[in-house]
Amino acid sequence: MNRIVIFGGTGAGKSTVARALAAKLGVAVSHLDALYYEPGWKAPAADAFRARVAGAVAGERWISEGNFLALTADIRLPRADTVLLIDQPRGVRLWRALRRGLAEYRARPDLAPGCRDHVNWELVTDVLKFDREYRPMIDEAMAQWAPATALRTLRGDRAVAAFLAAIPDCK
Repeated sequence: MNRIVIFGGTGAGKSTVARALAAKLGVAVSHLDALYYEPGWKAPAADAFRARVAGAVAGERWISEGNFLALTADIRLPRADTVLLIDQPRGVRLWRALRRGLAEYRARPDLAPGCRDHVNWELVTDVLKFDREYRPMIDEAMAQWAPATALRTLRGDRAVAAFLAAIPDCK
């Protein structure tokens, strides 16, 4: 595992898994939310974001966490040797996203400076529509950009913990 892409719905634990893998493997993580959003949740020009992502996955060892399939699948997936889908039940994702949003004053390393979590209807609908709308897009992107790479699905916290426990520390 040298070039890892991590997908999952809002609140699934993508960032947490990415940080745990980074610690075990000694690999840098690029959080796509931090690369995408500018202070105040402002969206950048698509070309600027794509350039930041290309730079983040240019090396031989990296972890890229986040979705943004329409803008980044062609950049990240062809280079990935490991693709993970963190598949948590919808209720778990919703609870985690709401809890995180209510703790909006806590700084997070996976968000851009000047961006704080918040709870709004967009957050709730994002969680609710992931399985129906976004999950099929992951399969389509995998078929198009990484047909020889297996999508490893980690269903629930136990599967995530077992996966992480099976990876030896690089130290």
